Amino acid sequence: NIQGAGNLTIANASITAGTMSGTGSTILASDGTHSLSGGSQFINGGRTLRNDGQLSVGSAGHDVYIRVDGSSGATPKSRLVNQGEMSFQGTRSSGVAQYQGNGEAEMENSGKLTKKDSGNAVISTRFNNSGRVVVDGGALNISGDVANSGQFQINAGTLQLSGNSTHSATASSSGAGTLVLSGGTHSFADGFSDGGAGLTDLQSGSLL
Repeated sequence: NIQGAGNLTIANASITAGTMSGTGSTILASDGTHSLSGGSQFINGGRTLRNDGQLSVGSAGHDVYIRVDGSSGATPKSRLVNQGEMSFQGTRSSGVAQYQGNGEAEMENSGKLTKKDSGNAVISTRFNNSGRVVVDGGALNISGDVANSGQFQINAGTLQLSGNSTHSATASSSGAGTLVLSGGTHSFADGFSDGGAGLTDLQSGSLL
């Protein structure tokens, strides 16, 4: 376990389980190779887990989730931040889950987030994307509210947005896969680029 108000930088991390808490940051180094393969990694107490390097999340043997707390009383929300390259991989389910506290735990992606292999991945926290989300296989379901100013590249498989989503004029979607909009309200600014040969499927909700 990691706790406290200070920052900790890890050169090469192999995380199998545990809790990160306290108002500091756990930083996965930019020149490192990191993995998270345990069943659950808990981030609470206002902690930030920030990936600056290459982080793989998943397993062939069991489900793998990063469980992030929202705020509670005087305790601030916790966050997962990807500034490097992060991937969900393996044949079992993986993802980032809103856990305890108020419903504003968040994941921020300004780097590259990739969904690989046949398993399903879920992000149920708020998701702020200014980088690139790539789906190369399986399904990535983002059920938390989405603020997108970056790129969705759906090469194969499915990217599903099942909460509310807003997409700025700098945002884009491309690739031969399927973008599914279900539930919630989905707002696309003038200038949004849908340059792919794939399918956009509005299953339910509202499109603005």
